[in-house]
Amino acid sequence: MFATGKPQVRSLNATNEAVLGAILDDNSQPFGFLQASVGFITGAPVQDKLFPVPSTPEILGSGFFGDAPKASPSVYSRQGTLYRWLDYDEVGSEDSLLDEARYTTPASEVTSIAELARNLSEPPLDFTEWYFPTRLPSDLALSSAPSFATHHIHRDGVARHPILTLQGSGGIALPESEHPDDVPVVLSGYNHIDVLTAAGERNDGRPEPVSEALADFARR
Repeated sequence: MFATGKPQVRSLNATNEAVLGAILDDNSQPFGFLQASVGFITGAPVQDKLFPVPSTPEILGSGFFGDAPKASPSVYSRQGTLYRWLDYDEVGSEDSLLDEARYTTPASEVTSIAELARNLSEPPLDFTEWYFPTRLPSDLALSSAPSFATHHIHRDGVARHPILTLQGSGGIALPESEHPDDVPVVLSGYNHIDVLTAAGERNDGRPEPVSEALADFARR
């Protein structure tokens, strides 16, 4: 489709939720740093997604594309067909596709798509700028400037304080911090964005682990 324009994406009938899910869910978004676990598509058949890369074990094990198999819609230009979205707590329900289990399970879905949409659009700040302010890359770019480095760079600042590392089991791979006081926590079923957006109520009924870890860290 990307190279030929066929089938035409404008001939796909989908709800707004399904479009957002296709952009950011780990079962369709190819790049690990943009993935969240927000449910799965339903309403019509899907097929394995091959662009930009197929979901082979080698690709999924590379650490760049997440660990979830990718799916895409397979029905275009059919009257009465409408792709919808199942939220994270609706996966595995009677509304699921028959082959949904090939791609995901309730245990690997943790973020509400409604809450993700709110995070992306609700004022006063948009999602990207709130969590990735431009001040960070500008500070890094100026780190070698003498006037800046003398007064504003504290190269031992991290080493002087305890660290809590929260990492999703999917999404992107991170190197070890090598900090002696680091408390690494690997979050099963989570992807990169889920660390910030996971719902308070989990599908397995257990407490939300990011909130628990942050509360324990604050009491140290």
